Amino acid sequence: TAAPLPVCIVNERGSLLDHKNTFQPLVSAQDLQRIREIPGWTDHWDHMWGVHEGTHCNQPAVNTSGMTPDQEAVTILRDETQADQAAVDWARRNGLNDIAQAFIDHRALGAAFDHEHATAILMDKPGPVTIDHINAARTFRSEMISKVATDQGLSQVDAEAMLNDRPEEF
Repeated sequence: TAAPLPVCIVNERGSLLDHKNTFQPLVSAQDLQRIREIPGWTDHWDHMWGVHEGTHCNQPAVNTSGMTPDQEAVTILRDETQADQAAVDWARRNGLNDIAQAFIDHRALGAAFDHEHATAILMDKPGPVTIDHINAARTFRSEMISKVATDQGLSQVDAEAMLNDRPEEF
């Protein structure tokens, strides 16, 4: 008898998120009106996300029991970075450099809200993901708010309100 073949199950985004103009704003944590025109066809983006998810299928299963929260966060960010890099590499190999850059830009914008997917700073950079990357991602939002508050002479609360209510001004 042959050894069983591994199976990887990937959940689709669903019909409500099945277009670049509905899904990419979620990745960037921005309203569609606040980000520039999303380049390419939805089919290109679907393929990129397929490469991303397929890369997860090819990553070795990791048992996170017994890991510290920091070790688990490093593992998650490493796996997300590998999957994002595979998607960006596919786009570039196919002459879709504008889509690849938009993908990286959307990850950068979303980093203030989702440190587990703060991969933009790691794209195209060889080397391991470290706890320093995790700590930078965890503090990115508060550092950004603090800098704007200082520059604009605002309280932290007012600067955070500006980020949430008037991101284009922020």
